[in-house]
Amino acid sequence: MPMKIFLVTSVLPIALLMLACGNGTNNPQWHKLSCGLYRSESGEIGFKTIENTDGTETERYLTSFCCDGLSLASVIDTSSFTALGNGFYKDRNNIYRHNLMADGGNLVIEP
Repeated sequence: MPMKIFLVTSVLPIALLMLACGNGTNNPQWHKLSCGLYRSESGEIGFKTIENTDGTETERYLTSFCCDGLSLASVIDTSSFTALGNGFYKDRNNIYRHNLMADGGNLVIEP
């Protein structure tokens, strides 16, 4: 019984943090936009990255920013979004940084 309590108390906060940091989705219904981002059939904007946590590469689409949970669709102007290099991107309103990690990483708005 103590093992179950340990798993719940140690795994649940990690799962909540992943949700807050734009955990993304592996939904295959994404279409590439001219700016390099992707749009899902439901209208979400996604930033494509690769997850490699178990030795297998899997496409992943980040749909919200770390760690405030704002959706990419509510912030990014896709008509002016462009890559700057070295994990940095910009649009007419903001500069963004992709922090690459084994789980695909996260996307943040630079202050």
